[in-house]
Amino acid sequence: MEVATECTTITDLGHALLGKVLAGKTGLHFSRASVGDGILPEGEGPEKLTALVQEVKEGVIAEIDNPGAGEARISVQVSSLETPVGFFIREIGVFATDPDEGEILYAYVSMPEKPQWIRPEGASISTLATFDVYVAVSRASSVTADICPSAMVSVARFNALKERVEFLEAETTLEVGSVTITNSQAYPFNTGSATVALKVPRLGMDYIVHTEVISTEGNIQSVEVYDKQLNGFKIRYDGSAASAEIKYYVSGGMHK
Repeated sequence: MEVATECTTITDLGHALLGKVLAGKTGLHFSRASVGDGILPEGEGPEKLTALVQEVKEGVIAEIDNPGAGEARISVQVSSLETPVGFFIREIGVFATDPDEGEILYAYVSMPEKPQWIRPEGASISTLATFDVYVAVSRASSVTADICPSAMVSVARFNALKERVEFLEAETTLEVGSVTITNSQAYPFNTGSATVALKVPRLGMDYIVHTEVISTEGNIQSVEVYDKQLNGFKIRYDGSAASAEIKYYVSGGMHK
């Protein structure tokens, strides 16, 4: 998933480095990115930060370009890989190389109101989040970054992975309901049945309906689902019961 970021702040160390860049003393090179779950204490600004409030793990710089207007777009990826415990991303840091200070925190993104959940490694569905961080670079003539080659592969596969996740989520989403069926005939005759209208029509006829008898007035031998359509189906039972409440679970059929 792609996540838009807001409120990117250049730190004091970042401004100092940018001054050296504009003076022609060095180029602007972004060395890494990291994410955390920390929140700035009330009354404190991010300009003085030299590290994240609570760093959790490093992100991956997957791409960088300069769209103009004195800004560079840095694409930062964070995945479930090597994440033993799930966490909310509430802050992002972009680091750069200063010829005098070494590695510094150049830019800081605070997102306490819109945190992004990262699932732990081993979860049934992994997370791959991409953040586009826009940072001020003024008139810097050379803007570079340490790009992770494996991230470039992940970017290329991201859309396919996203489609697969959406497919699985759609196929495993249950529609649950119940019906009460009555039978006015004496056994072995049974005229009772119920028509179920699906709240979400299916795209294919391969959807599955599981049933469960909740309560009954008499004996039920079996429950049958029949006359399946894209927008619904029918349920009936075989047995001497005068009535029965039957719960149904519908899954699948969300792709042609």
